[in-house]
Amino acid sequence: MQYETISNNYHNNHDWLIGQVKDIFNGSRDVRLSSILGNYYDDLKPRTKEHSFSGKIGLLIEIMKNPNKDEYKLIESIGRALFTLRMDDFTDEIMSEYINELSAVKESIDQYDTQEHENATGDGSYKIVYTDADGIEKTKQFDSVESTDLGEVLLNNITADMEEYGDAISPDEKRQILFYILKKLV
Repeated sequence: MQYETISNNYHNNHDWLIGQVKDIFNGSRDVRLSSILGNYYDDLKPRTKEHSFSGKIGLLIEIMKNPNKDEYKLIESIGRALFTLRMDDFTDEIMSEYINELSAVKESIDQYDTQEHENATGDGSYKIVYTDADGIEKTKQFDSVESTDLGEVLLNNITADMEEYGDAISPDEKRQILFYILKKLV
């Protein structure tokens, strides 16, 4: 009997969150959550989709890009992106913060999407275009950040290591290696 109560409560929490998330994204209660999130993603400007966001924003955008059709799993994925916890580990406090946190992340995405970006590849931003293994062209953008002292040390170490190899590795292969590393980060 106790298991049944826990299971019902667990599903009730999911159902409540599904409804709340639909409201945040201005979706109808009759439409699947995956469709609402997929449509939201599709309606974003190309620059927003190409931008390499970090943290919760980047994780949520990846979820919306290919949302799970199972609404319970989708709600859990969003929860994991927001709090790095499984829903089994949610406390009442986290449950109440779920909606506030998701609203804040969505607001950040909306703000970025509505900003005018006159010079997309000017000072302060980078744009990388490459072709993936399937021959599909991918574009990634990210903003410049101020370098820290530790970041400068990393830059100097990478530069020194590249120079140490001299002509033993061709410039083309060095460039390819650096790009593999860059692709992992964007």
